[in-house]
Amino acid sequence: MEFATSLALPANLMTADGSDATSPHQSMIGGQPALPPGVAYPTDANGKPMVHLVQINFAEMPPLEGFPTSGLLQVFFEQGDLMGLTFESGAPKAHRTLFHHDSSVCLRAPLGAETFGSMHDMSDVIVPFEWDNWYETGKGLSFKREQLLPSASDHRVDKVFDRLYSELQDGEEDDLYNKLDEKKYSPTGFIGGHPIFCQTDIRANPSYTGYAVCVFTLGAQHNVIVWGDLGEMTLFIRPSDLAEQDFSDTLYDWSC
Repeated sequence: MEFATSLALPANLMTADGSDATSPHQSMIGGQPALPPGVAYPTDANGKPMVHLVQINFAEMPPLEGFPTSGLLQVFFEQGDLMGLTFESGAPKAHRTLFHHDSSVCLRAPLGAETFGSMHDMSDVIVPFEWDNWYETGKGLSFKREQLLPSASDHRVDKVFDRLYSELQDGEEDDLYNKLDEKKYSPTGFIGGHPIFCQTDIRANPSYTGYAVCVFTLGAQHNVIVWGDLGEMTLFIRPSDLAEQDFSDTLYDWSC
């Protein structure tokens, strides 16, 4: 359907084939992030080390309009069974996002006993990864350009349908929904594009509407990456903040 195709946005599909990351500046899931000298490893309000979720090196992927073409983006979340999730708008954020413009000055941050404490059992830290050494060696990511359609659960799609109902013929509504529900995405996730929602679009909440841009979605992958019972995690940003390459205020959500 031509209309559905017109809704597509460019994205870079992410694939983690299970290979260990070999460079401190490499895009990776888990592992040890590379931090500039003088930048401390992130901790929560109680001084407890946060969990490194993903590191994205924008120089390793095809350029995306509006996104940086270089630099390291890193996402961390507070330790706990909610893995960075908060349920109320206005509640303190349980995740942190760092962006380093110059990756060349960044050095690998230790994530073993040096960071988490010599008596801390890393097996007790809850993460969405199913490999034992997630904190020692991250899994490298590769990228491929694609055009992604929005999910039928995107709150903006409903508004489009409201305008189209008078123009669509019998059966065309179902055809369009089915087209939007076709998932041909990388199971690992993607940068840019449209987010995927297992439940409802969090941005339907007026408090979150401004976070219109999908920075990346990290999905479940063959029981290797697991959000609850095969859910999806997405990071959002306001368009104005993305234009300034300011990732300090992001919206973090996952559902299953």
